[in-house]
Amino acid sequence: MIKDIPKDDSAFKKDEEKVHKTLPTVIVMTIQRVQNQLLWTQYANHKALLKMKKCANINESELFHGT
Repeated sequence: MIKDIPKDDSAFKKDEEKVHKTLPTVIVMTIQRVQNQLLWTQYANHKALLKMKKCANINESELFHGT
């Protein structure tokens, strides 16, 4: 599912700041988030399992795509 993030939403502001760290002159017009509840649940469960096992390196990255 693709979800539009309203400009007055705090998530919009946070994502806009992250974009401006690498692209400071870009004007962010809209932000859309791709959401898949099943994959997110699986990810969160796996991450929790790694934390329970006290894995030292949980390496996460956020990815952005702009057009």
